[in-house]
Amino acid sequence: MIEGIGIDIIELDRINQSIKRNPRFVQRILTENEYQRYEMLNEGRRVEFLAGRFAAKEACAKALGTGIGKTGFQDIEISSAETGLLKHRFGEWST
Repeated sequence: MIEGIGIDIIELDRINQSIKRNPRFVQRILTENEYQRYEMLNEGRRVEFLAGRFAAKEACAKALGTGIGKTGFQDIEISSAETGLLKHRFGEWST
């Protein structure tokens, strides 16, 4: 069942600057599973990965009607299916 629709875009340079200003930014956005995947990537690909997860989580939160605030970045996990399709999983608060 579709609850709502959400969309978000982000500039890679903005994410890169956020990482440089605050290295903990990455852990604030990514869940432990996402962070393990992030660590396996080369430096250039890491910015793209983090930006993609950031935008996907923002879009999920918008679709829920909460936006990031009540719903936090750690409450949403984004994973890739073998087909390349992104999947999301919400934390326990959503049940």
